[in-house]
Amino acid sequence: HLDPDEIGHALEMWEDYVDTISLADSPDHKTAKMALAEYLLAGLCSPFEHMYMEMRKMRRKRSMVGPRMTSFFGKAGNGKTYASKYLLKLLNGVDYEPLTSNDFTSRKVLNLLQTGSIHPLVFDDLARKRFSKGEWETWGKAYWDTNYEHGSTHPQVLVTANDRRDSGGPLGRRVREIPMYASFEDNDENGDVVEMHLDRDNPLFIYFSNLVLKDIRSDDPTYSHGDELLVGRIALSRMYEISGRKKPEWFPETSIEKAYDEHANQWLDMINKGICKPYNKQDEVFIQF
Repeated sequence: HLDPDEIGHALEMWEDYVDTISLADSPDHKTAKMALAEYLLAGLCSPFEHMYMEMRKMRRKRSMVGPRMTSFFGKAGNGKTYASKYLLKLLNGVDYEPLTSNDFTSRKVLNLLQTGSIHPLVFDDLARKRFSKGEWETWGKAYWDTNYEHGSTHPQVLVTANDRRDSGGPLGRRVREIPMYASFEDNDENGDVVEMHLDRDNPLFIYFSNLVLKDIRSDDPTYSHGDELLVGRIALSRMYEISGRKKPEWFPETSIEKAYDEHANQWLDMINKGICKPYNKQDEVFIQF
């Protein structure tokens, strides 16, 4: 039963968690909140990615590329670990620890793949070496292309890291990168706030999954080749409609890649920190370091 009050309360708790970014140092809090919301959305959609792959295969039977894996990256202290724990709590209803960088090997991931579970494989704090040749850059390309069997379950992969991957490497377009430009001060106040959110029981995924499954099983299921999370965006929007709640300004209405210019954000960060200074000269813009 889709109770408007319960859905509204679930959305309120979700918003409260994303709004903790306001406590962080960031050049653009709205964008940082949107990035966190996008990562959580990717995790909420992950149990249904094998169903998305089925639809893709029916529409493009020669296509082997699956739904993109997710890399949520940024410098240390930006809440990536807690975001993973919060996501896993949303999915499971209980505390659930993410996998580690040591678990992120071809052999271990393929062993997890054989369990037949649809629970996402969430890895926290990947070491830089895991992105190199012989590691993710090598076996990641085959994760959906070769290892997926049509009509079978297939868990999605989400990772957090301090470093971005090589966008020109073998993974290419197979990974969605979500940059997080924010950093939290390591103090008691911030720690208490996060623990409070992790202690809460939020039924958001129960209502979210209800709407996603109804959509996927309908006569005209939502599908977008360029945005695997579209069905999730629509489900969240529907939850706001049912509850009568207004969407926050950082709501992930569209993909993070289309929502803002990451390079412009990096320039803004450097300018705000005094690393460089822009000035105009006739019809040109100069940057002085």
